[in-house]
Amino acid sequence: MKKFVIITLVLVAAAMTSKAQTNIRLGGGYFGKTLTYPGVVLDVELEEQVSEKQSMVLRMDLGYFVHKRAFHGLFMDVGYGFRRIFKSGLYLEQLIGVGGLQTFLNADEVYEAGPDGTIKTGNRWGNLDFSPSFQPGVGFHFPGKSSVWIRPKLFWQIPHKTSSAYNVALQVGYSVKL
Repeated sequence: MKKFVIITLVLVAAAMTSKAQTNIRLGGGYFGKTLTYPGVVLDVELEEQVSEKQSMVLRMDLGYFVHKRAFHGLFMDVGYGFRRIFKSGLYLEQLIGVGGLQTFLNADEVYEAGPDGTIKTGNRWGNLDFSPSFQPGVGFHFPGKSSVWIRPKLFWQIPHKTSSAYNVALQVGYSVKL
């Protein structure tokens, strides 16, 4: 996880040294895993204007959600992608990302079987899963510094038990340009 944070900071620093106009945005909103398991998401975004109609976006998300009667999830991911901006303020975007998802089992006691067949108390912390993602989105920049957005998200948990599992989510939120 430390390497992931260091790589993220290097990418952010590289993006900030570019000569194109760079906008920094802070945002937050609702994160719904499979739409109905509630959570929150906070993000920091670097938007490099390539032209009046196009920009490249580097975004880091930090979020938390609750899967009732199963687990809680804490995630962080970094996505990079393209944004198409229309004169009206409407924009479409598409990002591909990588990150990590830490789960915590929602139980008073967790038991696991040892290699010799004995049962013992286990750990509520799940594994830290690798979590690549694909995230299209639509938003609207208001005149001034704020914007609203809706971002469906498809992300994976690798490994989930012995294979991988994909998840869908919806993010709805608000950002402010610094």
